[in-house]
Amino acid sequence: MSDSELIGAIRKSSREMAAGMGVFCVAECIDSVLMWSHYASNHQGIALRFEFGSDPLLSPVIWKVKYQDQRPILRHTDFAVESMAIPIALATKATFWQYEQEWRIMLTEPRRVCRRPQLLRGRAYDEQDDEQVLA
Repeated sequence: MSDSELIGAIRKSSREMAAGMGVFCVAECIDSVLMWSHYASNHQGIALRFEFGSDPLLSPVIWKVKYQDQRPILRHTDFAVESMAIPIALATKATFWQYEQEWRIMLTEPRRVCRRPQLLRGRAYDEQDDEQVLA
């Protein structure tokens, strides 16, 4: 296989894997003005607290983002079906973003990842709140 064919095969495989994958990003820090500037609308919104705990179903799919100046180097053999290459690549960011203290959940099949979150102000979140929060 030529280099260009190999690159094409890797790109095709990556697109196919990405099409079947969902990534959910969360951050440890909830009171950062910079975070609210990046991700909220005019500094408005809500922050939700998730308790993932030590759920054995989540341990293979939840990743603490690794911050480094160099991108991870992936080889064609890293793209094996059971490889960790894709999660490692998706859970690596430049050192500049370290203030986000981010975690990522990567799923390849529909799955509920936690119970209902609680609002950070200590107010219980229940089904009656769905309509207001989702509006």
